Parts: sequence; structure tokens; C-alpha cells
Amino acid sequence: MRIIRFFCMVFFLIILCVAAKIVFQVPMETVMAYYWPIAAGVIFLCLLIQIGYSLYYCRKSNRLLPLLKKEKEYDQYILQATALSKACKNKMLQAILQINLAAAYTEKKEYEKAKSLLEAIDPARVRRMKGLHKAVYFANLAYLYFYLDEQGKALQIMEERKKLFAAHQNDNSSGFAVVYGVLTAFTSFIKGDEVLAREQMESVQASFPEADLDRDLAFLAQGM
Repeated sequence: MRIIRFFCMVFFLIILCVAAKIVFQVPMETVMAYYWPIAAGVIFLCLLIQIGYSLYYCRKSNRLLPLLKKEKEYDQYILQATALSKACKNKMLQAILQINLAAAYTEKKEYEKAKSLLEAIDPARVRRMKGLHKAVYFANLAYLYFYLDEQGKALQIMEERKKLFAAHQNDNSSGFAVVYGVLTAFTSFIKGDEVLAREQMESVQASFPEADLDRDLAFLAQGM
């Protein structure tokens, strides 16, 4: 879409230049002398507006995060993040907001709703995600698959995204390290190694004592 807009803008500038030449009988050399500086200025201005637009909505999105992570006001987060997602036209930021909305529904134990939000994100958008954002997306999806008794899908993600997860396994800035630790325990349990699964959960508890793992411990204790 950005490429299309870019070429439309270039085409519009060319039309203006041709019109100037025909209507005002301006020599082509003069037209071209002004064309490139004006074209460069217009492109730079458009990029500046695009960057400013993205930063504006990123800041608004970040201001909502305490509702989700610290205050545990999940309904308020869902209400405000949904409104923000509708107002924002940046597709990547919409995808990130959708990941966070799925996290809020997960905390409310509305697992099907959370899964549908993650699965609804355009695969092309997921492929364009980088680093931790992509790791969080797939980890959260695998987590939901475990809870929804879709272990085959969960194990497939754990295998296919092994390198991606390993690259961020110690990064807990978005809660990824905790989720990844829980996922490794769930994976061990499904594969039949209950002792290792419980040891891995104990390791997560020891490494992240502030994490609320009651639901996951109960889930594991009841045999998933």
C-alpha cells in the first residue's frame, strides 16, 4: 500500500510538471530543475508525517500497558485498546494491539476469544514481525493451544519456533521468559516426562518469584 501511494505521488508530480510546461510554456530544463528538489521535499514530508503518526499511536498504546500488566484492569484495557486499534491505521501496530488484547482475554480465561484474535492476524503481518514481538505472538498462541487441548498445534509451534524462542528465552521485558518457561514444562509433560515438567515449573518459580503461576501449576497438577 505504501508503494502504491508513493508511485501515485510521483505520478501526480509528473502531471503537474507536464501541465506547467504546456500551460505556462515553461522550458523542460526549468521544469526539471525544480522537479527534483520539490519531489524530494514532498517525499521527505510524507515520511515525516508517517513516522510522526506511528510514534503518536505507539505512545498511546504504551500508555495503556499498565492497565494490562500492573493494574490487572483487563476490561478497561480491552475497551481502550479496541478503540485505539480502530482509530489507528498502522497495520503493524494494530497487530501488536491485537496480541495484547489476546493476552487480556487470556488473563480473563476467555481462551477461545484470545485464540481467535491471534489467528485473525494476517500471516503476512506475522512474517514481518521482528524479534521479541514475533516470539511473543507464537508463544502466546502455543500457550492457548495447550489450554484448549490442541496439544498437537502447540507442540508444532514449539518445534518450528525453537530457534526464535531460544534467542529470547532470557528476555522477560514482555513476560516472554515466564511464558516460555511454562511452555517448556507443558511440552515435557505432554511428551510423557512429568518429573522434568515439574522441575521446569519449579525453575520458573525460582527465576521469576513475582510471576503468578497458580493457574499454570494447577493446570499441570490436574494433568493438563
